Amino acid sequence: MGFFFGRSHELDRLRSLLGEPAAVIYGLPGIGKSELAHQALLWLRDQPGWANAPEIVVRQPGPEQVGACLFQYLAARLGATGTDPVEAVLTHLSTTTTLLLVDDAHLAPDAVSLLVDGVMRRGGPSRVVVTARHDLPITTTPLVLRLGPLDQAEATALAEHVAARVGLIVRDPGAIARASGGIPLRIRHQLLHGAELADDPIHSTIAALAPDSRDALIRLAAVAGCSQSADVASALVPDGGVRAELAHRFLIDASPERVIVHGAVRDRVLEQAQPSLIAGSRRTAARALQDLFVTRRQPLLAVEATCLRVVNGELADAFVGLRAAWREISAAGLDHLVLPALERLAAGGEAEANVLAARVYVRMARVDDAERALAALPPALADRASVLALRAAISERIGDLRGARRWIEQAVAKADDARGRGLLRLRRALVCALAGDFADAEDALAAAALDLPQPGPRDQARMAWLRAILSALRQDWPAAAAAARAGRLAVARDGGGDLDYLLMLLEIIAAAERADPDALRRLVDELSSQRSAGSVRQRLGAVYLGIAQLALGDAAQAITTLESASQALGEQRDALFASLAGHYLGRALLLHGETDRAVDVLTTTTEVARQRGYQPLVSSGQVHLARALLAAGRMAEATTLAGDLSDDPIVGPQAQAVLAFADAYAGRILAARRRIGATLALAGDREPLRAQLQLDHAELECLGGSPTLARTAALGVLDDPARAGGPLERCRAHYVLAVCQVGAGDIDDALTHLAAITELATVRGLRRPLEQVELLRLATRAGVSDHLAGVLERTPAGHRPGYAGLLHLLGRRDDTLIVDSRAGSSFVSADGVAAIVAEHDLTIDSVTATIYNRAGQRVDGRATMAALLVALANPAVAGSADDLYRAVWGGVYHPLRHRNTLYVSLNRTRKLVSELLGDREVVLRDGAGWRLAPDVEIAVIRRDPRVVSSVTAPMRR
Repeated sequence: MGFFFGRSHELDRLRSLLGEPAAVIYGLPGIGKSELAHQALLWLRDQPGWANAPEIVVRQPGPEQVGACLFQYLAARLGATGTDPVEAVLTHLSTTTTLLLVDDAHLAPDAVSLLVDGVMRRGGPSRVVVTARHDLPITTTPLVLRLGPLDQAEATALAEHVAARVGLIVRDPGAIARASGGIPLRIRHQLLHGAELADDPIHSTIAALAPDSRDALIRLAAVAGCSQSADVASALVPDGGVRAELAHRFLIDASPERVIVHGAVRDRVLEQAQPSLIAGSRRTAARALQDLFVTRRQPLLAVEATCLRVVNGELADAFVGLRAAWREISAAGLDHLVLPALERLAAGGEAEANVLAARVYVRMARVDDAERALAALPPALADRASVLALRAAISERIGDLRGARRWIEQAVAKADDARGRGLLRLRRALVCALAGDFADAEDALAAAALDLPQPGPRDQARMAWLRAILSALRQDWPAAAAAARAGRLAVARDGGGDLDYLLMLLEIIAAAERADPDALRRLVDELSSQRSAGSVRQRLGAVYLGIAQLALGDAAQAITTLESASQALGEQRDALFASLAGHYLGRALLLHGETDRAVDVLTTTTEVARQRGYQPLVSSGQVHLARALLAAGRMAEATTLAGDLSDDPIVGPQAQAVLAFADAYAGRILAARRRIGATLALAGDREPLRAQLQLDHAELECLGGSPTLARTAALGVLDDPARAGGPLERCRAHYVLAVCQVGAGDIDDALTHLAAITELATVRGLRRPLEQVELLRLATRAGVSDHLAGVLERTPAGHRPGYAGLLHLLGRRDDTLIVDSRAGSSFVSADGVAAIVAEHDLTIDSVTATIYNRAGQRVDGRATMAALLVALANPAVAGSADDLYRAVWGGVYHPLRHRNTLYVSLNRTRKLVSELLGDREVVLRDGAGWRLAPDVEIAVIRRDPRVVSSVTAPMRR
């Protein structure tokens, strides 16, 4: 019919036929061997030099093509001459470009093996493709592919395509795919003829088996749905020769560890089998698995034994065995595998199975199912400490932290021993930490330590896990990473398992917040290898995968991952992890440039966290919401929210940074500089917070500040790989350095930094850095003022005064004024003078010789007084009479000639300033000279001496 689905991996392997003389395709009848071989030949036809090669196809070799007859037949088809047909054929194939397909080669195994071996040994331009249902006695090493059934997705796609080709409307192609067992022949026959194959070739293969082999296949098929253990296969079928025969016919796939019976074979075998043989096989296999578990303590063996007993209806024995192995199964994170068995046991009257099922549901973030399981418990079970702890865990996840504390206190009171009490107190510490009650959490942790004086590896890991959570909620990310790593080292001595997985998740979030890409990539690889569909922590793994994607700079993928995880967790009423996913989703949206959506998500998530009592998530969410509001230009809301958080011991520095940006965007760069300086001092050496604040400082200095300070702050982060590991951090640092280089007229270096930003941001979809690049690229060109104005018009109105300062720094405005003060230098335009005046006790405009007080009162035209105040404010002027005279009048000071002029001017200045400041003394004697009072804030406004054309060099292309 001219179509082909799936087998992409096999087709890729077959492409190596360009370098291999022969390929052999094995598989069950109807599985698609012939079609795959046909696809390989079609592909070869498209390769250079193969379009005109003759093609010989031998299908189902008959009696006249067996043994030497096959070579006589091929010699005639190929036109090969010689007394020995074998030699003639092999010589022809080794010297002449030919495509040869031998289909169903199992009908002539010896002759085809001789053909393949000969071609492999001689090589040459020809290519031979062979298909067979059985292993062939080939002694060389051709390219070998063993086909299994199509997976569900490929089988469904094939069913949909066949239906479309023949004009059928199929409501459920997936059902047809499942019924087919992944066999393409069955799918086609069902759709084309509306019935199953009457002469199914797999049936024929099974029917051709000897009775002992058929019984052996039934025994293996009976347990295949629960166990693929080679040890079990040996117990059921001790005769290795029989197992080898079944593998030879591809009815089973055998390896030293596993024996697999594909569903297509299993279903056909069990349809006709005696129920007693099936039940007996399962009973024998379950007993063998249970014995192996007792010896090896491998939890998967107990899982398989439980599955077999439940399927066999032996519920009492199944639960006894399951309870005996539960600790190992749970510790290994395999309890989701026994969940169907637990549900069957609970339905069959095993009430305690509901407790175990509820525990699995909680770990899988299926809160509704967990509550339903606990609701079915009889009173005698409902009052156990373990059940009360489960109720606490459910309350913790849905956001009822008061209820969680109540349940935990009851559980502690009913604990059987000191260890049980200690583990419950660890849980109490977690509940306190989630509520933001860190002192109570520390007390609970200390009490737990007293109950666990000599903790084993797993208990050590549990305590480290709680320490890591406490550190993470306090945003002490290095401590969180260290605690998680210590916990993993401890639990590794006891086999790792689910506890190791939880600690790994904490390592991921700590590495993400510390912007440690090397650690993140290693951890993501580890997470991906463990995060299988349906696994016990699948939903939680998705949250942390999204967090890692965000930290690695893949904002678009992080949004997709976190949206899906947040929705799934919300549907299951897991408010805790839904809030965590929503928090990072909002941050990803902000990074991706979707500011309004970020505001909406962070607003909703933060409000949910507040209602549920997750205080650490509330404060962290609010500070990121403040940043989102700031980015959206909603300045009043951002500053109000950040102001409320400014004294918070954890997020206070981040809130202060938001307020500093608000000042800078409003043109109040000096206030912003003072605020960010105080914030850096408050942050101390807390990393990665200090690195983030240094980048904030660098960007603030670009908004009308000092390029020297900006460059120093940016290099302090960029030059340390441990502090600038993340793509966003590197983008921010490169942006600051590009601004500095543009301002200095070094366009080539600026373009180098812009290229680095573009590469980082384009690959990862970081829109904000790309907007900054656009602005700076325009600033490197001459005559683009209108375009610059267009870029600025796309920024929020509340940001534009700050961007005007950036343009001054870039030299793109001719009305630039420089403001010098104790806080440093800044750049403003004429309309920014009023803001400077309002921030200082005295402001001296040296351009207009105007003196202002904070209230805006002014004295105009006092050039000498203004010059004296400017000189006194200049730290380079010592304040002596000689220095002041030189600075103001420009000549050498002669006391007899100039003393009166200087002293009269100083006295008039002191009097004028005193009047402006309400009788405050500003100009003070300092030994033989003068100085300004240290409590007076003074600013000096002067012209920008830079030449604008210094930054108008053309951009290189």
